[in-house]
Amino acid sequence: MAHVAAVGIDMAAAFQIGNALGYDLVGLAELLPACEGGMVSAINEKISDK
Repeated sequence: MAHVAAVGIDMAAAFQIGNALGYDLVGLAELLPACEGGMVSAINEKISDK
């Protein structure tokens, strides 16, 4: 069986979405890496539980 894992989010796309929504890009640059780490960790934990 193949191993499946989440490795991260597309930061360029996230910044484009944030920009389109009028968010502060400096704030996004500070927060997105931490959010990404938590999301990837939680998704991979959920995947491994199956």
